[in-house]
Amino acid sequence: MGCVHTAQGLEYQWGGVIMGPDLTWENGAWVAHREYVKSKASRIEDDAELTRALRNAYGVLMSRSIHGTVLYSVDPAVRALFAELGVPRTFE
Repeated sequence: MGCVHTAQGLEYQWGGVIMGPDLTWENGAWVAHREYVKSKASRIEDDAELTRALRNAYGVLMSRSIHGTVLYSVDPAVRALFAELGVPRTFE
């Protein structure tokens, strides 16, 4: 279990990323939900910049694995996006 700060500079054989309610997919775009951000990123006042910061943090977590990464999102729309992009589904 870790966060973007503990994952930077490391590589794992396999990784898992759970996307929480802080970043969802709505009307074809990523949307940040400030009320769920529990990191220093919550200090970012501009919504577009907050969304960019969250996307970057998840991107770091998703790119640390050598063999593969298991992705899960609490948001059904993000799970649908993953399916549309061809991300294999193994559980719902």
